[in-house]
Amino acid sequence: MKKILNGLFYVLQLLLLIISFAGTLYVILQMNARLEKNFMENFNVFIPFLLLFVLLIINIFANQKSVKDNLFYNITSTLSFTTIIIVALRAILDNNLILHNVTTYQIDFTYFANFLPFLKILLYGLSIANVLLMFHLKESTSKTNTKDLK
Repeated sequence: MKKILNGLFYVLQLLLLIISFAGTLYVILQMNARLEKNFMENFNVFIPFLLLFVLLIINIFANQKSVKDNLFYNITSTLSFTTIIIVALRAILDNNLILHNVTTYQIDFTYFANFLPFLKILLYGLSIANVLLMFHLKESTSKTNTKDLK
């Protein structure tokens, strides 16, 4: 049962990463168009997405089972990406937000802009957890090797 849940949440995590990146990109591009700003001014929002994507590629090619088989990490990352998607969709689709109806863009940019620090915290936290889990297996194998030598 644990293997099935790990596989399900791992695949869901990958899909939600792409969807949350696309939603964030859409809102940021619309915000930059409204403010007539360059995209590079808000590039720092996408650095944690790129970091997670690079770590994901490393996990796939290096076959990091300590990350793939960690149910807690998979559920946490799924919930984090779902939160990002819900906030982006609410900024785009919720008619009850005041600035949604006032602007011609039909997006409440302030609601999403207030979420950006928390988005970074979520994604950097997932990146740190991923790196720590990558090296967890190496620590446990080195302990077993020292026990075998004694």
